Amino acid sequence: MASARKKRESTARATGTSSSATSASSTTGGISQRVMSARRETAKASAQAKPPLSKPRAAVVPKPTWLSEEPSSSTGASSSSSSAKTSIQATPVTTTSGATSTASPPVQDAVGAAALHLKNLLSEAIDDEPSEVSEEGSKKQAIVHVIPPPLPGLEPTAAFGYDEAKIEEHRLVPCKRPRMYVKLAGIASNAVKAAFKQAGFRRTKGNNWNALWAGALKGDEFHDMNRYQKVNHFPGTWELGRKDKLYRNIGRFRRKLGKEFDIVPRHYVLPREADEWKAEYERNEDYVYIMKPCSSSRGRGIRVLRTPADVPKDKDCLVQRYITNPSLINGYKYDMRLYVVVTCFDPLRVYLWRDGLTRFATELYSSDESTLRKRSMHLTNFTVNKTNTKFVANENADEDGVGSKWSIAALQRHFAEQGLSFDPVWEQVCDIVVKTMISVEPNVNTLSKMHVPHRNICYEVYGFDIVLDDKLRAWLLEVNTGPALQSPSPLDKRLKFKMVSDMLNLVGLVPYDRVQFEEQEDAKRQARLTGIGVKPEDKPTKREIRSIPQMDFSKIPLADLPVELKEMLAEESRCNMFQRVFPAQDAVRNEHYMQFFETQRYSNVLINEWLKQNAATGRSRGRAGPSGMQRPVTGILGEPILNTSLQDARNAADVSMLRSKEGSSSTQQTPRPFSREAREHAVAQTRS
Repeated sequence: MASARKKRESTARATGTSSSATSASSTTGGISQRVMSARRETAKASAQAKPPLSKPRAAVVPKPTWLSEEPSSSTGASSSSSSAKTSIQATPVTTTSGATSTASPPVQDAVGAAALHLKNLLSEAIDDEPSEVSEEGSKKQAIVHVIPPPLPGLEPTAAFGYDEAKIEEHRLVPCKRPRMYVKLAGIASNAVKAAFKQAGFRRTKGNNWNALWAGALKGDEFHDMNRYQKVNHFPGTWELGRKDKLYRNIGRFRRKLGKEFDIVPRHYVLPREADEWKAEYERNEDYVYIMKPCSSSRGRGIRVLRTPADVPKDKDCLVQRYITNPSLINGYKYDMRLYVVVTCFDPLRVYLWRDGLTRFATELYSSDESTLRKRSMHLTNFTVNKTNTKFVANENADEDGVGSKWSIAALQRHFAEQGLSFDPVWEQVCDIVVKTMISVEPNVNTLSKMHVPHRNICYEVYGFDIVLDDKLRAWLLEVNTGPALQSPSPLDKRLKFKMVSDMLNLVGLVPYDRVQFEEQEDAKRQARLTGIGVKPEDKPTKREIRSIPQMDFSKIPLADLPVELKEMLAEESRCNMFQRVFPAQDAVRNEHYMQFFETQRYSNVLINEWLKQNAATGRSRGRAGPSGMQRPVTGILGEPILNTSLQDARNAADVSMLRSKEGSSSTQQTPRPFSREAREHAVAQTRS
């Protein structure tokens, strides 16, 4: 009986606890709904009291549906919602100092905390949205606009650097869905942020990004990217960024090809080549050298040397001959910071921006040995010279050609004023850029094939530092894989924002439906597992490479051109102030560069043959390319132009869609672009 009594008491206690919990939950839920209803009524009354804005604010974040629903009568809260507005009030509290503050009831605190948390989440999403503030004070959501594809079979790309007037002028197409996102990891300059913001991209911290702007990535960080995502680095980027690796790569080609790769001053990587350096010094003690740490930037650790004894023992560094006869302007040494973008390494596509920065030292130059330790005389780095009292900062972007930093356009004007032509200098610069990229192409390609799932995922901007000697011969000093894109002056802001916008236009960020894309990828994976419907793509064989000269591109319809050619022509139509330096516009020059590649890759050989055939028909240097594709016709620093009219682009896209519909109803299937069947199909067309 005692056990039965204990059991009844235990059951009674459990029942009481459950009913009290239910009562508390019901009370809390009812009060929560009354609070939310009261807040909606207050917000509505406040909105009616304020004068309407001339332009309503665009809805950046969609409001959750549950926030717009009125409380249900079943909860018992609707009947008391009006009284809740007056019954729930803050209670005055007197602090120890005598000041009076307000405090909320405990239940209201819980509700308020939850509401505040939701508000913070929504405000974070709103803050990450790119927006611009109108004169009336309301935020206007920036919308992505797209540039239609210039050739059939290609996708539209997001437009960068277009203000409202240019959008209207070029009749760009708005793209509200699907939304486009950028993920900024690490340090991102204002120029990068502003370019994405103006283009209508939203910030994200997840993996749903279209563009990732980050520092150098590890190999396995590329593995999960899809073909529509773009990242601003290649694997193996240190083959260019580290001075020892860069000079070693160029030195390897110079040993094989001689003066063709004599583009950097004589150099030695220490301590491995210390004995060779000492031997050269003993042969000619008049040489002056400069020491640079292998992986530093912004002038850190750089100093001019006079003897090998000036180098710390067992220090990893690069030592190179110092150019003691530099070109001077008004007695000051200067160098050029030029921006180079690579959009693909297979095939290799390299672009040089037609403007850049001219950076000056802040002390009058002297080659006297007593001045070798004056860094602000011998180094032109902005970080080194900005603290000098003689540094003259730019204060107006329109007043170019004065102070301690000019644009390349101002340098060109200075050459013209002195009766000198800048064209030979620019030709040397283009040559240096191409040969530098060819020297690192084998290593970067190897790492890309190991880690990158698609050849068009990566792109990169490099800062080339080039100096001229007194005979106006150009020398490469170093390559920066993360060139500074901060804007310490109005001139920097104007140039770098324009360069970044041109680069992102050139790269071509494609809007796509992520859900649909993932479903298609899942279907492909299942097909590969079952072996149904999907045939593995074969790599080009040497026999196929040798068959490329048999192809007659004039007989191949525009829609059937190999995808490598379409990509190159599409990028050229979006290049703005970028100049394609490889593949070279001139077929003879491109053929000259082809002999330097250690591996003759199918895509490079294919494009080279296309250039040769166009040259034979007189189209390679003309204004028009195949089927009316417009080539850029500007000087070295000409104004950016839209190379293909958007109406022609829309017509081409319409033709492409029409052909795809016709093809879907036909039993004949078009070979996939990179498959063996596509290559054999193209060769068969030319033979027929």
